[in-house]
Amino acid sequence: TVPNRKKKQSITQEGPLLLTHHGLSGPAALRLSAFAARELADVNYNCDLSINWCTSFGTTEEVEDALWTYKSTASPKRFVSSVCPLGN
Repeated sequence: TVPNRKKKQSITQEGPLLLTHHGLSGPAALRLSAFAARELADVNYNCDLSINWCTSFGTTEEVEDALWTYKSTASPKRFVSSVCPLGN
């Protein structure tokens, strides 16, 4: 989200994202940067960035709730190696 943006909605992109030792790259990051270049430059590239890594599992809140529920019911010794908490 770009602070003080004239349009109320946030700028979004979908697509492949590459994590590098310098930051983010890939088609989604490059398109986002291109579409919002002027607005990002106006705020010196200081803005909030939200990445949904689990788009097929629902909203961020749904994923977080599922993980907290699973953590509270799972055995600590088997927490990492057991079944996916988000279903099949």
